[in-house]
Amino acid sequence: MIKIGVLDKDKTDAIGDLLQNLCINIPIELCKPCNPLDILIVNSVPEKGYDSTRLSSKVIIANSDDKQVLELISTIGAQIITYGFNPKAAITASSHIDGAFVICIQRAIITLYGAPMLPSEFAVDFKAYGQADGYVMGTVAAALLCGAKF
Repeated sequence: MIKIGVLDKDKTDAIGDLLQNLCINIPIELCKPCNPLDILIVNSVPEKGYDSTRLSSKVIIANSDDKQVLELISTIGAQIITYGFNPKAAITASSHIDGAFVICIQRAIITLYGAPMLPSEFAVDFKAYGQADGYVMGTVAAALLCGAKF
């Protein structure tokens, strides 16, 4: 069972639902962010800040467009994969039209199972899942790490 946590101000449930839809036939469990996790998705920092010493994860998927997120994760020892509209992010969207993203993997990443994901682009239509914002890049990154195919 792959344990995934989400640190976000308000989209945790929607991200969990989207992960379940993207990771069909992959055993995942959504957990609180303070548990020892396989993957932690950090989209935003809660309003009152967050104690990063409570976070424990093998891989952190971080929103590189949010300076508070980058400050928070700078104190955590884990593999970090960034996503966002920032051109330096590992996972970006090369285009976004009507709920469909063309996701771009800009640098090779290694899945939790040790398989390499080489730089590439692929389209993902999120209209079916009711999602169409920048956070889907982090959710797709988590699904890729879990072994989902697009």
